[in-house]
Amino acid sequence: MDCIADHFCEALKKVSIERVLLDNPHKLASEIISILQQDAFTLVCHNNNNSKKHEKELVGNCGYLDGDRDRTGSPFGTHKVYGQIDKEIDYSAKFWLTWDKTYLWFHIITKHSNPVFHQYIDDDMMISDNAQEFIRLFFDTMKRRQGEPYAIAIIIKPKYNSQGEIESFLHKNINGNRGKEIINKTEYISNMIISEDGYNLKIGLKWNLIPLVPRVGVKFYMDVLVGTEELEVTWRNPSYNGWYYVGEYGKIVLK
Repeated sequence: MDCIADHFCEALKKVSIERVLLDNPHKLASEIISILQQDAFTLVCHNNNNSKKHEKELVGNCGYLDGDRDRTGSPFGTHKVYGQIDKEIDYSAKFWLTWDKTYLWFHIITKHSNPVFHQYIDDDMMISDNAQEFIRLFFDTMKRRQGEPYAIAIIIKPKYNSQGEIESFLHKNINGNRGKEIINKTEYISNMIISEDGYNLKIGLKWNLIPLVPRVGVKFYMDVLVGTEELEVTWRNPSYNGWYYVGEYGKIVLK
């Protein structure tokens, strides 16, 4: 939280005292967020059609979560936001993004040994269960008016189906636990490999889930939270309340 306060205060210095005292608070908050996002750590998201051409660049365009301590000023932006870290367990992960005209592709490799996944028939129970591995992708909606959500989140919870096969269960949240919405399986493609060392997940999200119209040069802001039974860590945001501190998100640019 101190980290957020420091960043906010630095941005506030760039705004006049008159505006701080007299301006509309939502308009002021929007400007401060814009100032913070000017310095956001940036990842390039390459088009899948050019993935071979940009293979070397892709390797250098990963986000990392070391799952141990804060590391700022680099792709490592890990912040523990919940739970306890066991120094004997590797919680590290790396992720990257690619895109095509239909999907935003999120790839992640985790190093959490013996990952835990459950099997539930009841979707409502699956929504509320965080006592397993899951990923929460925060997206800045770019909306700043009163009553409008600053962020949406897509929660990815792999689970075993009745045939014992692993599959991904997705739901969407708006500003915290409001607006829980199960995402239809027609809206995404998922592939997952599990080992004793962790898991490798590739998931394609249709653009209307975010929503964005994909084209070269488009930029958006997001954060990644990785959860286990023991803890939750984020890529960029040092607060559990990523719903409002969108100024701390990383920047993604389509190329």
